[in-house]
Amino acid sequence: MYYTFADTPVGTLLFINDGKVITGIHWKVSKHRPKVAKGWIENRTIFKEALGQFDEYFAGKRRIFTFAYIFRGTEFQKSAWKELEKLPYGAYSSYQGIANAIGKPFVYTAVREWDSSKEVEGTRAGHTGDFGAWESSDDKDLRTR
Repeated sequence: MYYTFADTPVGTLLFINDGKVITGIHWKVSKHRPKVAKGWIENRTIFKEALGQFDEYFAGKRRIFTFAYIFRGTEFQKSAWKELEKLPYGAYSSYQGIANAIGKPFVYTAVREWDSSKEVEGTRAGHTGDFGAWESSDDKDLRTR
């Protein structure tokens, strides 16, 4: 596994790569982030494309990310992730709205818990290439920015 840390305007991120593709981006301060394990290799070069795209995003020059990424999770997590990806830049939703959209209206707290511990914590990057840091004004509202 390869890793690097990157300072951004919203905090320090940990990037993880399996040697082929990015498999995780986590807030450094998160209790859910994986710990850098013995044998992992720090290598900024392998993350050059993604780091450059993040720099462009924070400079206001990018809204769509195109770097390769693999999302891993349960079917429930993947369905919630797919719904989150549908939110356009600047859009609002709620955990209840996401739960309703995936056909599981009674699991909005599970959506909230998963959202706080997902692979790309605090971000969204996936098949559409969209990215946005999530803001939450309380336990129910989500906003992409």
